[in-house]
Amino acid sequence: MVEIKGFNEAYNNMLAQETMKNIHKRATARRVKELMDEGVDKETAKVMAEVGL
Repeated sequence: MVEIKGFNEAYNNMLAQETMKNIHKRATARRVKELMDEGVDKETAKVMAEVGL
């Protein structure tokens, strides 16, 4: 088997980026749910969660 120079590093970086996206997506979804439970409508809650309010 031939190892492509830098492939493992690039692949690991890609996995790390995808993991961070998923974590951010889940955190945003959780915050939207919290805001909606407080009585904020869905679209407003989504924008607020994305900007960190």
